Amino acid sequence: MKTLLYIFAWIWRGIVFFAIMLGIILFVQMVVMPVYTRHWQRAEVPDLRGQHIDNVDKALRKHHFKLVVDDKRFTADQLEGIIMEQFPEAGAITKKGRRIHLVVSAGPPFVKVPDLVGMPREDALFAAQQSGLKLGELQYAFNDTVYEGQVVFQTPESGIEVLKTSQLDILFSLGKKPNRFVIPKVVGLPEDQAKYLVLKAGFKVGVVSYEKFVRRPEGTVIVQTPEPETPSKENAKVDLVVNREVETDEE
Repeated sequence: MKTLLYIFAWIWRGIVFFAIMLGIILFVQMVVMPVYTRHWQRAEVPDLRGQHIDNVDKALRKHHFKLVVDDKRFTADQLEGIIMEQFPEAGAITKKGRRIHLVVSAGPPFVKVPDLVGMPREDALFAAQQSGLKLGELQYAFNDTVYEGQVVFQTPESGIEVLKTSQLDILFSLGKKPNRFVIPKVVGLPEDQAKYLVLKAGFKVGVVSYEKFVRRPEGTVIVQTPEPETPSKENAKVDLVVNREVETDEE
């Protein structure tokens, strides 16, 4: 009888020991390891490929992923802004808040040149910017048939397809040529406006220098040569001194 009780006691101790060890293992797996690995802070990376970069906020907001555009590539069959590649890849389990690196389409390498002829200056500049082409030289010339400020000519011409990196040059009308040529007064005017008035009066912008004047509006013309109201020949040069601090390269 004592022997049987002794056996049962050992069996009970074994069961208790096994239960304790099982509890320890479960505690380590379910509590300690998640704490150590921060398991609750990990999430599955969504598949962003084929979506527009402006439309993926909802997919990222939940897990606070951050987007980083590493490269943009011209593609003939993808609209601008479409996500082409991503890292980490879709389905990967990673830490919440991690950066997702993207390769995004820059759109087709070629664009159609817009028709700017006849447009007012501001509308033409906006259309040129929207086309994606680089804005090149802006030139001005007198024209008897095109109203002042409208586009007379553009290069390249409208309708053709050119590389997206191409330059778009525009010629604007100054209206009809004046009957007499008198140096306009441009002192006190912003630099761009002063240059335009010089051209409209039938002259050329000569040397433009920059100096810093105290208590004078920034970016305005302080000195002009020749003096205003002086009669002169067509295409004579008008030199300007503009109030602006000159940036110098420090050695």
